[in-house]
Amino acid sequence: MNSIMFSEITPHSESVDRWNDVTINAGASQSTLQDIKLPECAGCFTYHNSGDLSSPCSNRFIYWRTNHDVIELVEISLDITLRNNHLRLRFQNTPILRGVSIYEYRDQIVLLVPTVSAIHKIIFPHPSILEQDAFHASRKDLILPSVFYDTSLVNLRTRSCYSVLNHVSLGNPLPHTSCSWLDMDGNATFILANSAGSVLMVVMSDRNGVEITTTELMKVSIFRLLNGLMPSSIRSTKTEVALSIVCHKDFNDIYGTLVFVLFSDLQIRIWSHKRLECILADSVLNYDHEKKLTNGNFTAHQCHLRKSSGENGDIYLGVYVPTPHQKLFFIFNPIFAYEQCKLKFSCMLRQDSYDLVDFCIDRNRLWSLWLTCDNQPVVLTTWLECTKKTEQQLSWMPVNLEPQVSRTVDYGSSSPQEAYLKEIFKVGRFLPSTIAKAISIYNTNRNTSFSSNVPLKAEDLKIGL
Repeated sequence: MNSIMFSEITPHSESVDRWNDVTINAGASQSTLQDIKLPECAGCFTYHNSGDLSSPCSNRFIYWRTNHDVIELVEISLDITLRNNHLRLRFQNTPILRGVSIYEYRDQIVLLVPTVSAIHKIIFPHPSILEQDAFHASRKDLILPSVFYDTSLVNLRTRSCYSVLNHVSLGNPLPHTSCSWLDMDGNATFILANSAGSVLMVVMSDRNGVEITTTELMKVSIFRLLNGLMPSSIRSTKTEVALSIVCHKDFNDIYGTLVFVLFSDLQIRIWSHKRLECILADSVLNYDHEKKLTNGNFTAHQCHLRKSSGENGDIYLGVYVPTPHQKLFFIFNPIFAYEQCKLKFSCMLRQDSYDLVDFCIDRNRLWSLWLTCDNQPVVLTTWLECTKKTEQQLSWMPVNLEPQVSRTVDYGSSSPQEAYLKEIFKVGRFLPSTIAKAISIYNTNRNTSFSSNVPLKAEDLKIGL
């Protein structure tokens, strides 16, 4: 049994979580759209200068989660207190696709949100703009506005843009998964896949008003420019449906942005955004050396594709494929050399105890969130470069999660007073301001069951906060 190497850390905020709710209507809402069910997803964005302690972005990040037509965004700083840092955007009756992304562009924070009927580019001010007029000798106890501090429907309309997708009016299949990125010129690109087997690239430029260019990614080295979407009646029948899409910026700029797509027949296709061609088509089945997979179509709720990249440009692809008896992860290392693309197989990982919720990979580890048969969350992690590790390192290692707050207190061998004090002053349980207010009330009302004659001060308790 491996000892626990990682623990969950819950960010502690001095402010009360008050949500700013904004509803966006792109004009494409239909009564049928609200019945579409898409999986929930989540993600995180870290500022480029997050590791620079002198930067206003030091130890600062944004995380989000989606649920149907709502995306919740929270900006967190480990150094300072952020004001108005909780934002909830509702895209009225238009479910949000997987593929939300956030980028830094000049003095802006750009949020890209694809939905089943529209694509959105939403602009927020950069932290450097918000802090440029603030002078302080120390960041301790500093309170600054979050990038979401003044978000309203009015200023979203003035500094953001959106475009309704043509397929909504033409009656073509709606997209079910996507990915997005922002290029060096500020153009937003969305890759959208639908149930008819089509994979579309939609580029949004807002330099001279909102300009939209739609391109279909073909299985061969041909792209087709479209003013609108071709009716499905004149398309050839396609059985392979894109299940999951990720993108990666080629730092050598040979291929531009690379688009990785996992299809229902477990084929992985890679397209070059710059060359406008498919540069690789390979199948996960070719690397199933133990023959655990059957040659059949999977669904978007079953298989997932994730990627990570290192500072030297190395890429890792993780493909999750469930089987009746095991959950399998296939790890690949795409190689791009001499204008040739190759999918290098790294290893296969197994898990058979839990049900997968989601997973992600970084430069050397895979992180996964599971549910037990009792619907209890479990986080497991393991190495990516399996061939270089020992058998002990190859096994899954649990992550120590913060215990959930219970309505009842387990006294154990402690007295009720000791048990409750331990829970009250547990790190992160209550805000220091809340405890200080409670102490103030206690000091003004001495009719309590405590037998202390010494006035309590909040400063005396800061060690545990």
